[in-house]
Amino acid sequence: MKSIVSLLQKKVSKHIIKTNPRKFTWIYYFKKHQNMASQFSTYTKEELLKKLKKQKLTSIIHGFIVLLMIVFAIFTTIEKGFSFQTFLPLFFIPMEVIMLIELKKIKEELKNRN
Repeated sequence: MKSIVSLLQKKVSKHIIKTNPRKFTWIYYFKKHQNMASQFSTYTKEELLKKLKKQKLTSIIHGFIVLLMIVFAIFTTIEKGFSFQTFLPLFFIPMEVIMLIELKKIKEELKNRN
């Protein structure tokens, strides 16, 4: 059964390489990192709880600051037109998204341990 699955994967991979080599790299990356251990697997439960609490607080504060930046950017754009401050929140939104994803991973790790 395993050989049939690997044979099908090879055929699909060859087809994808012929049609779109860029898709193949993403499939390869996904397969390679699919079974990796979580980065939080080395933490103890107490360390995870402490990190979760810290991450929540940091995420809330960062989100509030980004929200204020967006509000100030809107007002500045209305009064003075486009400037650097208009686009400044766009640099900080990805950081907030990454923080929320990490928060979700910590929660999943705690859930898996219970």
